[in-house]
Order: sequence, then C-alpha cells, then structure tokens
Amino acid sequence: MNLSPSVDEPTCLAHLEQLLSKVKQTVQSRIQSNQLSQYRLDFEISQPKYLVNGVLQQHQIEALEWMVDLASQESNGILADDMGLGKTIQAISYLAYLKEEHGIIGKHLVLCPKSVCNNWIR
Repeated sequence: MNLSPSVDEPTCLAHLEQLLSKVKQTVQSRIQSNQLSQYRLDFEISQPKYLVNGVLQQHQIEALEWMVDLASQESNGILADDMGLGKTIQAISYLAYLKEEHGIIGKHLVLCPKSVCNNWIR
C-alpha cells in the first residue's frame, strides 16, 4: 500500500495557496460591491404571537433572527448549540414566524430525536 501523494507536496501547497488567493479576491470584490448582505436584519424580530405559555430567551430570539436572515438570502443553516438551550423551540418559533408573517402554514418535514417528538405534536 502506497500512502505517498501522487502530486509532490510543494506543488500541491502552491496550488492551494493560489486557490485561497482567488477566493479572498472574490470575497473582497463582492464585499466592496455590496453583494454580500450583513448578518443582522434591518428590523428586529420579536416572539411570534402563536407561541403562548412562555417567553423566548434572548439567544432564542437571536437564533430566530438568524434563521429568518438565512431564509431571506435563500440559504440554509443548522441549529447546533449545546443541549438544553432550546433548539426545538427555536425551530418551532421559526415555523410560527412563517405562519404569522407570511401566511405559510404548509406542510413541513421535521426530523427530530424521539425525545422531543411530544413538543412537535403539541
């Protein structure tokens, strides 16, 4: 079994450095031409009215804002913070936001651990 690379290492590193340089130039030119939007929205999002019997914490509101911002950019993301910080309610709040602000009640596919299924059924 031969574990040595088929391309010599200095050539490979030089190629990677060229690619990195091109990526940096592209990102810089897009930033200068305002093609990349800012992380924060131009308006604040509050807790959806459909969420009752509780109040979202600040980090959960920020996650909701982040998800809305991603959707406005036609992009995707994953909620992957520590256990117990409310990923389920953050996702539920996003669906409530879609219903409240955009009238989107459609069918949504939710994949979740069995331990949080009851939260989704409610």
